[in-house]
Amino acid sequence: MKKTTIVVAASLASFAAAVGLISQVRIASAAATPVSSVVSSLVVVPIESVAAAPPMSRRERMARIVAEQAAITAEATARNTLARKAAARDSASR
Repeated sequence: MKKTTIVVAASLASFAAAVGLISQVRIASAAATPVSSVVSSLVVVPIESVAAAPPMSRRERMARIVAEQAAITAEATARNTLARKAAARDSASR
């Protein structure tokens, strides 16, 4: 290799390393901002009281649990089906 190529490569590498260090310093300084400055810029919104939900009957509770379980099962089934189809496409492409 020519000396100029080596010098250019070394200078580009050192420049890239310097840029990387500078960006890390900026990220670290942004992460180290004092909490008081962040808190002072926040807007405080008063929370209105929420009316308590009426008590749920046992039948409604069981229906909600069954519906959640059915949704979880459907999601798992769909995920398994997609994985099976992807595996079939992958093995077909080989």
